[in-house]
Amino acid sequence: AMKQLAARERKARIAAYLQYLKSRPATPTSPPRVIADGDSWFDYPEILLAGGGVINHLKDVSGVKILNTAHYGDSVQQMLGVEKRQRIEALLKKPGFDILLFSGGGNDIAGDQFCLWLKPNTRGGAASAVDAGRLQEILGVVEDGYRDLIDIRDRCAPDCWIVTHAYDFPQPRDKGVCGLGPWLKPSLDYRGWKKAADQFAIAKMVLSKFNDRLVALEAEQKAARRQFLHVRTQGTLNRRTDWANEIHPNAAGFTKIAKKFSTALNGISSAFPKFP
Repeated sequence: AMKQLAARERKARIAAYLQYLKSRPATPTSPPRVIADGDSWFDYPEILLAGGGVINHLKDVSGVKILNTAHYGDSVQQMLGVEKRQRIEALLKKPGFDILLFSGGGNDIAGDQFCLWLKPNTRGGAASAVDAGRLQEILGVVEDGYRDLIDIRDRCAPDCWIVTHAYDFPQPRDKGVCGLGPWLKPSLDYRGWKKAADQFAIAKMVLSKFNDRLVALEAEQKAARRQFLHVRTQGTLNRRTDWANEIHPNAAGFTKIAKKFSTALNGISSAFPKFP
């Protein structure tokens, strides 16, 4: 049922955006065509309390129209599966886009499977909590998805910018959203990592490793003179005041992340404001 609902929502969003393009013929001064795909950070289900995810807030702070095809719960493995990659390919070919915003990786790592990347607590300290080999394996799978996305862009819209991020550092806790979650704390508790300080340090360690992958991918793409931008979002949020639940910001937090995106995107298009 959720899959069918997501498909209907995406279809409606796409139809509305295509109608918008028809009503505003492209000119040299037209704002960039922007499409977003991803997970709950781009498509947060709690609209009333948080005002939606990053994309809704980015629209508000920039005034730029964005086609949001993201859906909460999607993993990179799902987004780059046959069905969804074919949708990305079709949209990049026609009507074509200048910027592709992409949020993915959190659902590949977090959830019940988070315990797979953790070692039992043997009083060795939080630095010994992560099974480095296993974490590198799943990060490799996620990176493969990003590389496939780059290949799709290169074939279908070589001038389109791919813009990524790596979330921020959450404090694991017993609070989810809309009946979903928590995602990190159950695994940490199960492995014996029950101190809040250790849980935060472990989550930060894992997310930092993910960020390192995307920073390296950005450097590689820039060296090859390909359009790829990684927005540095980690370290933006106040861990005590900017989070709505275990892994999602509140409205103020999403606005902070959106402003980070807008400032970074200003280097691509002046249509986006630059914030201090």
